[in-house]
Amino acid sequence: MMTKNDFLDILRDYLKGAFSELEINDILRDYEEFFLNGELQGKSDEEIIKTLGSPKSIAKELTEEMKGQGKSTSSSNSELKDKVSKDAKNLWKNVKRQGKKAGNKTKEFLDSNSVINGKISSAGVKLIIIVISVLLFFPALTIVMSMIASGLGLVGMSIANFIGYLGAAFLCGIDISMGVFGFFACVAWTGFIILCWILYCLVYKGLKYLVVSYVSWVKTRNMYVRVKNQQENTEGNEKNTESATEKNEEIEEISVEDKAYEEKPIFTEDIDGDYKAENIDDKEEKFNE
Repeated sequence: MMTKNDFLDILRDYLKGAFSELEINDILRDYEEFFLNGELQGKSDEEIIKTLGSPKSIAKELTEEMKGQGKSTSSSNSELKDKVSKDAKNLWKNVKRQGKKAGNKTKEFLDSNSVINGKISSAGVKLIIIVISVLLFFPALTIVMSMIASGLGLVGMSIANFIGYLGAAFLCGIDISMGVFGFFACVAWTGFIILCWILYCLVYKGLKYLVVSYVSWVKTRNMYVRVKNQQENTEGNEKNTESATEKNEEIEEISVEDKAYEEKPIFTEDIDGDYKAENIDDKEEKFNE
C-alpha cells in the first residue's frame, strides 16, 4: 500500500527534468497540505491517493500545462554539465549527498506532528523561523558579497587573459621566442581560469541548492501553521455550533414545559361548589339548634 511519503517521492521523481527544484518543492508542498487536510478529516493515505490519482498522471498533467504556457530553455545548464570534468561531478554528488542527509535531519525539526498536534504553538514556530533567519542573514550576506567579488575577479582575469593573447601576438612580430612563451603562458592561464570558473559554478550551484532548500523548509512550516489554524477555526466553529444547538434545545424544553403548564385544567367550579355546600350545611345546623 502506498503511503504519503511514497506518493510524494514518486511524484518528485516524475517532476524532475521538467521543473526546477523550487517549483518541485512548491508542488509537493501543495499536495502535502492536501494530505494533512485529509488526515484531519479522518481519511487514510490510501483514500486520499485514490482521490488525487497516480503520481505519473499528475506529473503528466502538470508538464503538459507548463508546455502550454511556454517552454523555458535551459541550454546553459546542459553546456555547463558538459564542461564539468568527472572529478568535479563526483565532488558535486558527494556534496549533494551530504546536503540530502542534512535536509532529512532538518525535516525532523518542526515536523507536521509537532506543529499540528500542538506540541509547539504557531507563535513559537514563527519565532523560531525568525530567529534562524536572523542568525543566517549575516553569514549569508558575507557569502553573497564574496561570491560577487569572486565573480568580478574572474571576469577581470578573463579579460586580462584575452589581452594577454593579443600581447603574445604582438610580441611574435618583435621576438618570436617571446611571443611563443607569452602564448603558452596565456594558455596555462586560460586553464587556470577555466578551473576557477568550474569551482565557482559548483559553489554557486551548492549555495543555490541550500537557499532553495531553506526557502522550501520555511514555506512548509508556514503551511503547517496554516493547516493548524484552519483546524482550530474548524473546531471553534463546531464548538460554537454545538453550544448554540444546546441552548436552542434548552429553550425548546422550557417553552414546552411552559406550554404544558398553561394547558393544565383548573377546577374552580368544583371547589366553589364544595365550598357552598359546606356553608349550607353549617347554616342548617345552626338553624336546627
